[in-house]
Amino acid sequence: MTSNSPNHDAGPVGLIRPEQGQISPLTPQQQKALTTRRRFLQATVGGSLAAIGVAFAFPVLALKAITQYSDVLTDGDVIGDAGSDTALDVATFAVNTGAYSGILGKSTQVKQNQLEVVRIAETGTADDFRAYSQICTHLGCAVLPTLNEQNNIHCPCHGSVFSSEDGSVIKGPAARALPSLPVALDDQGRLVVAGEYSGEV
Repeated sequence: MTSNSPNHDAGPVGLIRPEQGQISPLTPQQQKALTTRRRFLQATVGGSLAAIGVAFAFPVLALKAITQYSDVLTDGDVIGDAGSDTALDVATFAVNTGAYSGILGKSTQVKQNQLEVVRIAETGTADDFRAYSQICTHLGCAVLPTLNEQNNIHCPCHGSVFSSEDGSVIKGPAARALPSLPVALDDQGRLVVAGEYSGEV
């Protein structure tokens, strides 16, 4: 008994001809045209995705660049209480004390903006103050904000001690002085940045 059902055996890819009820193989020209269309579609989709990626990437990169630029230290930047928008109160800052400080309007996540400010004298000038990087030059821990009994800067991680006068190493294992940042008093009596760090932070 002959079956009228269509033949489902696997065969070559081809064109369906309903009037004949069978699949005819593609000619070489048809196969080439189909391959060309497929590649065109793949290229079009890939190009569209790339364009979307670029469209999103440029604003992100631009914002990152602006943020990084705005966080760079510049002369005249006001030194303030850490984590606040208030300028450091130099009038009440006691001699032989230290405190964590930052730069007003700039990220405290940027290590150059993480300061240890110390007052070593009381002459009413900017020479009363020293500003150092908070980051210990040994392995990058944060030094303590307060001075030790000898009025020097101490790192709690491995015991390094630095002079509050000039940041030099008094006791290791740190082998390099704390980078110091020049400071001045502006016309409003605020402590401000007045130069670049003495060394790499």
